[in-house]
Amino acid sequence: MLRQVKRVQHFWRAYAGKRLIDSIDKKVLGDYVPWRKAHFHGRTDLHPNVRLNPTDKTLQWEMMYIKMVLRYAKDRGYLGDKPVPSYTSKLATKRIRPDSTIGDFGQPKDALVTWRDAANSEPRKAARQTLHGYVMVLALSGMRVGEANALKIRDVQQIKDDIGRENIQFNVRGKTDARTVVPRFLNHGSFDARIGCPRR
Repeated sequence: MLRQVKRVQHFWRAYAGKRLIDSIDKKVLGDYVPWRKAHFHGRTDLHPNVRLNPTDKTLQWEMMYIKMVLRYAKDRGYLGDKPVPSYTSKLATKRIRPDSTIGDFGQPKDALVTWRDAANSEPRKAARQTLHGYVMVLALSGMRVGEANALKIRDVQQIKDDIGRENIQFNVRGKTDARTVVPRFLNHGSFDARIGCPRR
């Protein structure tokens, strides 16, 4: 995050120059977007990792940053009686992440098992087994990483479904508030068998 903030600071300093903070208004904010889109064009000294055209999400993040700075300036009295200028950059295109099917998951799942079994020591194999189980829990349940990392023992319950199959229920809290997550079945085995963990 700090690296990202420093990168955005670079662009805003290059754009704003010696402007006073209280001179940044809605027009100045709006003119930043076309300036930023053209910033790297025509230059020959660019690093290979530089993207010539920033994405809409990148521009949104950079606008959010300067508005955060302006709100701080207002709280400190640097804007005087002026309100914090408002400007909203809209996405030109809205991208939705496509769903993954069980078939899509087959190849990475097999590769994870091969990598786990290729461990050349017991400690390493145990670490890889833990990672394998972690990935399988996320994949079979749709749980977010933040939700999984915040789980406590009290949040995990052993259950049986309507036809008597053993499963695990997770009570998670995260981006969408509290919810109950139950991993799906790929076969008629237990949840522990599906992630490859020994029963205890």
